[in-house]
Amino acid sequence: MFEKSKWIWENAEPKPDEYVEFLVKLNKSNGKKYVLNISVDTNYSVSIGGVVASFGQYSDYPTKKSFNSVDITDFLKSGENEIIITAYYLGVAKYGTYALGDAGLIFDITEDGNIVAVSDENVLSRLSPAYESHKQSQLTFCLGYRFT
Repeated sequence: MFEKSKWIWENAEPKPDEYVEFLVKLNKSNGKKYVLNISVDTNYSVSIGGVVASFGQYSDYPTKKSFNSVDITDFLKSGENEIIITAYYLGVAKYGTYALGDAGLIFDITEDGNIVAVSDENVLSRLSPAYESHKQSQLTFCLGYRFT
């Protein structure tokens, strides 16, 4: 798993409360099974052709790495597909459910078990225009942050 993949992020100096989109283009061959293996620091969602195919929360801790495997075959159409992975980096170590780690995403996509796409320096990325990054403000220590 992740033999050819790299831990990536949109910029070298991420800030807390940052939303980043990653674009992957993939050609689907009919009759094949496609599986996305993915891990991020905080949260992620995956959309294929504008449809949410998967999402996850806190699936990767610095001291206990984990990942999700998602069968994305039925979300792909024959031919070229655009897969958008939106990743959120909390970046603040104040909660029992979150351990501060490096902002990032790692993934691979397999076609019948063979790797056909990976996270590396060739994956296009940008700060997400759908969300406002760096806008969090703390309500209280117990309640945490609000997002406006």
